[in-house]
Amino acid sequence: MVGEEVAERHERHSPDDAAEDIEGHEAGITHLSHASHKWREGAYDGHEARDDDGLRAVAFVELVSAVEVFFFHNARKFQSELVTGAAADPVVHRVTENGGNGNEHEQRGEVQSVRNRGEGAEGEEQGIARQKRGHHQTGFAEDDEEDNRVEPRAEILDEAAEMAIEMEDDVDDLEDEFHRARRCVRKALRGKEDVVHTAPMRAAVLHGKEDVRVERVPVPALRAGEVRIAIEAALTCGTDLKVFKRGYHARMIVPPAVFGHELAGVISEVTAQARDWCVGDRVAVANSAPCSDCRFCRGGQENLCDDLLFLNGAYAESIAVPSRLVEKNLLRLKPTTNFRAAALTEPLGCVVQGVEDCKLRAGQRVLVIGAGPIGLMFVALAKESGCAVNVVGRGEKRLATARKLGAKQVVDVTNGDDVVSAVKTAVSEPFDVVVEAVGKPETWEAAVKLVRKGGVVNFFGGCPAGTSITLDTGLIHYSNLMLLGSFHHTPRTIRRALELIEDGVIRADDFVDGEVLLADLPELFKAMANGSRAVKTLVRVRM
Repeated sequence: MVGEEVAERHERHSPDDAAEDIEGHEAGITHLSHASHKWREGAYDGHEARDDDGLRAVAFVELVSAVEVFFFHNARKFQSELVTGAAADPVVHRVTENGGNGNEHEQRGEVQSVRNRGEGAEGEEQGIARQKRGHHQTGFAEDDEEDNRVEPRAEILDEAAEMAIEMEDDVDDLEDEFHRARRCVRKALRGKEDVVHTAPMRAAVLHGKEDVRVERVPVPALRAGEVRIAIEAALTCGTDLKVFKRGYHARMIVPPAVFGHELAGVISEVTAQARDWCVGDRVAVANSAPCSDCRFCRGGQENLCDDLLFLNGAYAESIAVPSRLVEKNLLRLKPTTNFRAAALTEPLGCVVQGVEDCKLRAGQRVLVIGAGPIGLMFVALAKESGCAVNVVGRGEKRLATARKLGAKQVVDVTNGDDVVSAVKTAVSEPFDVVVEAVGKPETWEAAVKLVRKGGVVNFFGGCPAGTSITLDTGLIHYSNLMLLGSFHHTPRTIRRALELIEDGVIRADDFVDGEVLLADLPELFKAMANGSRAVKTLVRVRM
């Protein structure tokens, strides 16, 4: 508990440590401040649109806001006292300057006492205490200037401990009151649980092989535990391109169906069972959620879940998120997180899974085959892990991005050069880890030929169904190679991905290099199928 920590630190007479604790309280109260302002606006909206629920919400949130302002002010004031320490006390400062002028010091104590009497009985007691402190300090100021500074620090820390404990209890009450208000606002804004939407929305619908159409589709009512997201950012993906070219995905999507799976936005509707979420929450959501019951989920391999529930429909004005995804893979964004960046969470979660499967560590030499979005994410995370990263790929713009993200050497095979020959010509030594991020049989085979003895190959790129490759069994056996594949993500890697985005390790500007309107999406996918080298494109789903 914060109060107890300050009290304990008081024993060591450390104002800086105590200030740090108070600063932590201030940060928490600041968070409640932003939330209360948001919910005050929601409460007034509820009042205008609803009935007594809105009035109660206004009353609750106004109370929360008032109390929040009080504690924010006191936290800041006391933090200032602690940071400046004994030097901030004018009494101590004057004693030190004058070599212990007791009369002047006593007068200042009396002035403080009179000042506090105007604040009631408690203030009078504090004034007397301060006056006594003045007499006590006068007694030893002449003997030891160092002691002059130690004793006021101890007394300041006494006050810090007491105030931190009081604040801790009061902030807990404040938070309870805030959540009470929040529930009331949700009730005021929600209205009937089953909302029937009559106006259709615009969405991209996959009908078959290279057949995507932007249509008006019904907006389904939410079921228990679901939320609806108004989509602010949707991004193109290599997997979506594969689905477009094939016309389906055996596990993810069967046409006709709404299309796309990388998105971020704002919750526009909630059901009663989605208790942790509110209208107005800024969120990102993964494209699947595990069951938590099968042997793989119980063993920590949720990406291999026997009953993965997939979500599609990012290329649309809104999307209904099933309750399982709400529970497991709906993530709240920081106020400063850009939607365009947040939409990278899902693919980055897959790359985090791949990096962990490879067990990358500082100093390793890594080769990434492929400079598409996934390959570039591998470059960024391998560099972040302290590896020396090399890339082989196509497209001047993509390879320039690879260099920007930290690739030590880039090998360009845009002209159709053999990958193995091109890499061996440019780099003399084999690699500790090779990541195949293309998804073609020939690059799978090339990866095995470019790794060192005892090295690791990650076949990350998925090849078309029914594909086979030929490998040299002697090479694999006598070189003691580890060959593995990485698939999908888990709730943990999804959360880690968002952390990397919000920490600035992964930046939208490095990956999102184009923008189109939803109406132009079919033409965009045709261009991508014909070899467009855009990394990722932002799709504006609303006019």
